[in-house]
Amino acid sequence: MDWLLPSLISAAVSMAMLVAAYLYGWRRLYAARQRRAQESRILLDIANAVNSTLDLTEVLKRVAQRTAQVCEAHRCTIWLLAEDGEMVTPLMSQFSDGHIDREMWRLFKDAGYPVPVSQMPEVQQVIRERSPLFIPDASASSLPRHWIEPFGVKSGLLVPLTGKERVIGLMGLDHVEEGREFTAEQVDLAMAIAAQAAVAIENARLYETTRRQLARVEALAQASARIVTELDLEKTLAGVVQAGLEALRADRAAVYLYDEAHDRLDVGYAYGLSPEYVQYIQDQFHDVPGYRILQTLAPMWVRDAQSDPEARALWEMARREGFHSYVVLPLQHVDRLIGAMVYYYDGIRTFTEGDQQLCQALANQAAVAIENARL
Repeated sequence: MDWLLPSLISAAVSMAMLVAAYLYGWRRLYAARQRRAQESRILLDIANAVNSTLDLTEVLKRVAQRTAQVCEAHRCTIWLLAEDGEMVTPLMSQFSDGHIDREMWRLFKDAGYPVPVSQMPEVQQVIRERSPLFIPDASASSLPRHWIEPFGVKSGLLVPLTGKERVIGLMGLDHVEEGREFTAEQVDLAMAIAAQAAVAIENARLYETTRRQLARVEALAQASARIVTELDLEKTLAGVVQAGLEALRADRAAVYLYDEAHDRLDVGYAYGLSPEYVQYIQDQFHDVPGYRILQTLAPMWVRDAQSDPEARALWEMARREGFHSYVVLPLQHVDRLIGAMVYYYDGIRTFTEGDQQLCQALANQAAVAIENARL
């Protein structure tokens, strides 16, 4: 019987190996099923969260925080593309644990201006290929320094937000520890979440666009009623400023009247601006950016009067007053410039095409009202 022993041992070893392989395969299958079940629960949870509101800010907030949590990232940031696909703007960023860091949020808002996609090859690749991209060393990437350094980002994952017809933005997951990566499962999960998020974002943007259009119509109607009921020039100017403040949601404003015969600017009415600033504009108006409307007769927007090179003449005064963005609206009667309305924002503001249309309509009405009051 001794001759059977090696065969029995070999058979036992083979059987043990088969059992071990079966158990290993079963465990892997079980783990995969558990993982898929968990991912399904996560996706359902996120779908319920983002589809329960049409408020774009709330949608972005929920997507960012939940994605950072389930993908075990430090933070999730969402950028949206302009309609023409040429600029990308950061709109939301959330920590995985949901805590609020007011200084970080201030830095994020200060960095929340559009950046050309053409300056970021990594972003171009994600949009072009509609696939995720892991950036192992953020400091060596083409991403803007103001997106990286203030927040201590070491590595990150860029994921496309693909809508019905095009990529509408990107989702970025980042780590602040050296050497951290994302697993294949986390990348797949981020892509699945991004697909859901893109649909919710498109729906929220459509709702927001419709709501803004209705608000603009209402604001313009109210502005018209306020402006045309006054025939006294001083009251008309005050009405013009107040109507614009409400319609454009600005923080400060002024109406400047242009004396063509003496090439001089007079302040008709100002709100929220110091006498020193108003006097400065009167004395130096040939040097400030708004002076060029004399040649173009077209509205102009300055994103940040405290740092934009074109607004250098206003840097110091803008910092003293506390405003960043402003819009200059020429007031024309027939083909003659009679003045300008200027609306100021304490934060950095991006002006949409709808804002531009509202500004132009408001300026046209204001010019007519001012001329009528002068008669």
